[in-house]
Amino acid sequence: MTRQTLWMGTLLVGIIVTVALTSALEAQSWLHLHIEGGGNSEGNVAVDLPLQAVGAVMAMTPDNIISPDGHLVVAEEHGLSVSGLRQVWQGVKDAGNAEFVTLREEKRIVRVARTGDQIKIRIQHEDETVRVDLPLALVDALLSGAGETLNVAAALDQLNTLRGDIVRVTDEERQIRVWVDEQSVQ
Repeated sequence: MTRQTLWMGTLLVGIIVTVALTSALEAQSWLHLHIEGGGNSEGNVAVDLPLQAVGAVMAMTPDNIISPDGHLVVAEEHGLSVSGLRQVWQGVKDAGNAEFVTLREEKRIVRVARTGDQIKIRIQHEDETVRVDLPLALVDALLSGAGETLNVAAALDQLNTLRGDIVRVTDEERQIRVWVDEQSVQ
């Protein structure tokens, strides 16, 4: 009986360790920024960070830039009112699916639209294409701060739930891509 109890105890500890290790190795979110330039590797940059590390770096930022609770104070001298942004944002959300801005110039087309749960910004300028897809929830999180603050911590938490491209810029000389996935290296 003691041998069977010892065996069962060992099996139970093995199962617990396996579950703990599996949980520890569970996929985590990675933020990637890759810049590839004009065919030579000298102009290439690859930054691949776990979002947890981004949060840790943010925690090390001086309090006058980002507060300990993860809020960024936007000063009036930047000509930006966060409360004004919140009002505009609420109007965009209330409008539903729509194209808000279309600017056509000789060599450039700019479009800003809401499609489903994303704001899509598209810029075509000669040989350059810019694609920005911002999930509504990400902007909601960023604007959830009080007063004239942006809630960077909440935006990071929201990024943790996203997968795929956030920003992509392509022209004849370079490609810039920012995305989130569960892979440490691409």
